[in-house]
Amino acid sequence: GAIALFHALAVNSSIRSIDLGQNRFGPAAVKVLAQTLQRNAVVQNVVLAGNNVGDEGAVALAEALGENGALRQLDLSVAHVGDTGAFAFVKALQGNASLEGLKLS
Repeated sequence: GAIALFHALAVNSSIRSIDLGQNRFGPAAVKVLAQTLQRNAVVQNVVLAGNNVGDEGAVALAEALGENGALRQLDLSVAHVGDTGAFAFVKALQGNASLEGLKLS
C-alpha cells in the first residue's frame, strides 16, 4: 500500500498536498517517502503527524530537502523526532530555500 503510493508520487505531476498522518508509518516507510521526495518537484505539503518517524526517518527527510525545491510545509508533530532528527533539519535548512514551515513538536 504505502510503498506503492510513494513510488507513484515519484512521477506525480498534480498532487501538491498529501496527509499521511496517523498511519503508523515507521522509519523504514518514511525513508522510502524521503527518496520519493528527492525526485518529486510538485508536492508542497506533507503531513506525517502522529507516525513513528523517529530520528532515522527525520534524518532521511532532512537529507531529501537537499534535493527537493518544491516542499513548503512539513508536519512531523507527535512523530517521535528527537535531537538527532531536529539537528539534521537545522543542517538541511542551511541549503534549502523552499521550506517555509516545519512542525516538530
